[in-house]
Amino acid sequence: LDMSLLKFISFTALITWQFSTAATAPLVDIEERRIIQDVLKKMDDQLNAPTYTLLLEVLEKSQSGQATTYTVEASSTECLYDKKYIDTGSDVAEKCSARFPVKKCIVTITDKSVEKGTAQCKEIDLSTEHFEPLNMLREYPRKEVMARLRFILEETAEDNGYDVYRKIKSVDSVSQSGKVTKVQLTVTDTNCPVEGKNAYEGSSVERDCHDMKKPYRCTILYVDSNGNSAKVDCAETVVDVEEEIDEESRVQNVLKNTDDQTNAESYTKLLKILYKIKSGATTLYEIEASKSECTFGQRSSITGYTVLHNCPERFPVMTCRVTITDKSMETGSVECEEVEQPFYFKIFLTFYYCCY
Repeated sequence: LDMSLLKFISFTALITWQFSTAATAPLVDIEERRIIQDVLKKMDDQLNAPTYTLLLEVLEKSQSGQATTYTVEASSTECLYDKKYIDTGSDVAEKCSARFPVKKCIVTITDKSVEKGTAQCKEIDLSTEHFEPLNMLREYPRKEVMARLRFILEETAEDNGYDVYRKIKSVDSVSQSGKVTKVQLTVTDTNCPVEGKNAYEGSSVERDCHDMKKPYRCTILYVDSNGNSAKVDCAETVVDVEEEIDEESRVQNVLKNTDDQTNAESYTKLLKILYKIKSGATTLYEIEASKSECTFGQRSSITGYTVLHNCPERFPVMTCRVTITDKSMETGSVECEEVEQPFYFKIFLTFYYCCY
């Protein structure tokens, strides 16, 4: 290899490494964050603010002599001003959860002194902010966001005066602006009545409550992963029955194609679609499935329709993620993991299929 070319490659790699390091390096260290939070608390004390302000993120930093100016994203908190256990900025950071409104603050600190620090904040109008789409096809943030949404729907059911719990049918878009997450989704009423908080603790609304085919289009906003602070706005919509049938057929066909390609001993049967997540032309379906009584030896007479409608299910029951792009079976992929079922449930199912 030519020496000049080797030097060029090494130089390019170094520049790339330096750029990526700079891009991911935080603007401030832990001590700076502590001082900024202390200045924000001092501002709240001076203004007799109703709640304390929490530092979320440092957006910009500039230096002029001994003075450092920070542009930061901050929020109100659930800690009221008269709480006696909030003595320092560190108490705010450790004990107070973020909630709306979100603010942009200019914090100026001279000689690294809290006493010489000043802060001015203005509420952010989220309706004019740019939200960056989040790739929900990646395992993270998918698991984190979905857990947050389930929590929000269950916790706000009683507060919003719902008679029954609602569960997620479709996540249509997820985007972020700073520490604020915006989710547009479709939910549906279930047959599980709202009976006070934690009525369904230990069970799953998503799995155990039946879809009553009464859907709503919702927008959910939450700040800094705090589901308790969420804003939920929903409007009733209509069920597209034909689309639901088409989706079940597409998912089942992808399951069958995957079984054909892997020479599976028996075919996998779709039991129900738990929810779907859209990302551009790709849709990820979280489903419940099982193996079926139809074996690979019957391949010549088996279609996806046959598996879905005519093949009895059997253990094991699985949770699967089926990803389909452009509604094409050829672009589909499947990942499954077995769901552990209680022993009494297995006995019941065995008896049911044996004797009825």
